Amino acid sequence: YHTFIILVIGIALSVFQTAISIYFVLLKKLKIHAIIFLLASAVNLSLNFLIPEYGIIMAAISTFSAYFLINLLTFWYIRS
Repeated sequence: YHTFIILVIGIALSVFQTAISIYFVLLKKLKIHAIIFLLASAVNLSLNFLIPEYGIIMAAISTFSAYFLINLLTFWYIRS
């Protein structure tokens, strides 16, 4: 049940991330966009090493963390 809730929130963040990605494409800020995705990928990959120990809940947390980081960094960049 907890895994489902985390994944639903992660999917909602994915929708926001897609909309914000269009902002970076339109302004031709693809280098910054790539750096944000690189950081999120590093977080996701590092948390994936904990999946054998904690199971599917860690997979959900890993995905959620990556999308949350993408949204956080993009909002921070847009605001600054």
